[in-house]
Amino acid sequence: MAGFRFVGSTMRSLRFELSAETREQEGVGGAFGHISFQSEKETSFDAIRDFMRSLQRGGHIHLGLLSDGLRDLPYLAKMGLWRAMYRQLLWPVPSTYGLHVVAEQLPRASNFTCLSSEKDCFGLPIAAIQWHIGREDLKTFEVFKRRFKEFWNRHGLLNVGELDWMYDPEVSQRLSAEGLDQGHAKYSGIGLVVGSL
Repeated sequence: MAGFRFVGSTMRSLRFELSAETREQEGVGGAFGHISFQSEKETSFDAIRDFMRSLQRGGHIHLGLLSDGLRDLPYLAKMGLWRAMYRQLLWPVPSTYGLHVVAEQLPRASNFTCLSSEKDCFGLPIAAIQWHIGREDLKTFEVFKRRFKEFWNRHGLLNVGELDWMYDPEVSQRLSAEGLDQGHAKYSGIGLVVGSL
C-alpha cells in the first residue's frame, strides 16, 4: 500500500497531509506523514541499496555489496517483477513500518535571524538565530496524530495493522521549554497526497 512508486526516473512516496481546511479550523501549521520501513534482518535489498548508494556518491564501487545482494536471487527476481508490473518498490519481509511526521512552525516574531557583534575570519558579522519551539508548534503534531488515527479507522485500515504511537508528552514539553538548537533541513522528497486528514 505505501511502497515507493516510480514515475519515470522519480521515486514518489505516499503522503498524508493536513488539509488547508483542517489547518485553519485547528489553528496549526502544515504537516505531512509518510510511511517508511526498516528491515528486521539483513537482506539482499539492503546490500543492493548500499551498492546503489556507493554508485551515486561516485566513490569506490564496493563489489562485495553487489555479491551480497545477489545471494537471494528469488527475492531480487520478485522485486524486479514487482517494479515492472506495479511500478512500485517491493519492501523486504520481515520489516517494521513507521509513520514519520514532518511539521512546519507557525510564524512568530520572536523567532528571527540577525547579525551579531561577533565577526568571522573576514571581519564580517556572524548570523545569530533566535529560535524556540512553542506550544502551538507541538499542537500541530497532536492534531496530525488525531486526524491520522481517524483516517486510519474510517478507511478500515485496522485490518492492515494497529497504530502504536511513539509519542512522549514529556519529551515534547522539554523541547518546548528548552527550544533545542537544530539545523534547518529541507525535505526533498516528492509525495503523492492521498485522502484528507
